[in-house]
Amino acid sequence: MVAARVAYGDVVQLAPGIVVLFDPDAVHRVLTETNVNYVVDSGRLAGARSRRERLSRLDTWKLVRRDLWHGFDTELVDAHIRRYREWMSSELVDRDAGLVDVCRDLCGRGIVDFYLGGDSGTAALVGEIRAAADQLFARSLESLDRAEARVPWWPRPRAARAGSADRRLVELLGEAIRRRAAARRSARPRDGLDVLLAACGGAADDRLLATLRMALFASHGVPGVALSWLLLRLAADAGLRTRVLGELGDHPTVTGSVATDFPYTMAVIRETLRLHPPQWILSRTAVRDTEIGGYRVKAGWEVVMCPYLLHRDPGAWAEPERFDPGRWSDAIPHPRHSYLPFGSGPRICPGSQLGILQMVLAVQQLFTRYELSLPEFDTVTPAFTTLLQPANVTPMWRRRRE
Repeated sequence: MVAARVAYGDVVQLAPGIVVLFDPDAVHRVLTETNVNYVVDSGRLAGARSRRERLSRLDTWKLVRRDLWHGFDTELVDAHIRRYREWMSSELVDRDAGLVDVCRDLCGRGIVDFYLGGDSGTAALVGEIRAAADQLFARSLESLDRAEARVPWWPRPRAARAGSADRRLVELLGEAIRRRAAARRSARPRDGLDVLLAACGGAADDRLLATLRMALFASHGVPGVALSWLLLRLAADAGLRTRVLGELGDHPTVTGSVATDFPYTMAVIRETLRLHPPQWILSRTAVRDTEIGGYRVKAGWEVVMCPYLLHRDPGAWAEPERFDPGRWSDAIPHPRHSYLPFGSGPRICPGSQLGILQMVLAVQQLFTRYELSLPEFDTVTPAFTTLLQPANVTPMWRRRRE
């Protein structure tokens, strides 16, 4: 990609039907026109028919995304933090798993708890939902890694397994919503489901189900991978780690804006996401003939964008390869649209606020409750699959003495 940009400029036809964009403004335009001129193809949704069906559901989809943003109610955060600290005290003992798997599990558990963990009477069901959400993400990621969407008419067995996992998650979520709707309403909301139920008058409707499904499906991937890179950065730099933990304190209260309450921690997270954006490459499929950057894009063509390169562009960033949280201390350190760890426009990740909260909580708990051993940062190899993740890293955990 870098060679293609040097040779041909900011808009490159990399192959027949595939256009790569390097200009930040052009990237922003494509992302803001998603679900108008472009759609996202996946292993389970590919081809003109699926694209038309998604566009026909656009109005409902927008409402679901709005509900997901509104479901992040700051009044719930303290209760969530208390529950988080309780189960975090024993979760990592004798764990023998890769770093990404552990971090994905932690973020997934946290987000499931935020939306469904307030009712202790449904703990077993919530555990099943958490496992089903993780299974759906893993199956979907497997399908994307194998690029099954590239040939829409070709058999897609991994996509079929993802479809089965999706139906299982929807079934379990429907049961959780029905139980909560039938129970006596709590005087104060205990979790996100209470908030969402109150917003729709206590009715267990399809939109509520779709909102929860989106929240939990998105809970495992990007935040978990981002947390993996963040832990590697903190483990590699004692001064960085000391400053972050000093800012967070032993008993963090994250009831307001994380960016306001913990500015240096947020600077470290932003810099980690700059150099290691989990969604390192994005693609959209044109649903009609359109124009971008002075070039015509035909319906069915794929438009590829690379946040990894945008975040390391020397024309946009000073010393782009240097990890420097200090660059975020004053003014925004980049031109417009040159930083998009959570996407842009209508496809910006609606769970980004909650995902960052889970990262902050995990860092505080992991480094205060456990001694964490990770390899030297320079020895870690990045894996450029669907998500940019550290490859083959197995952490060692040891509980600190009280």
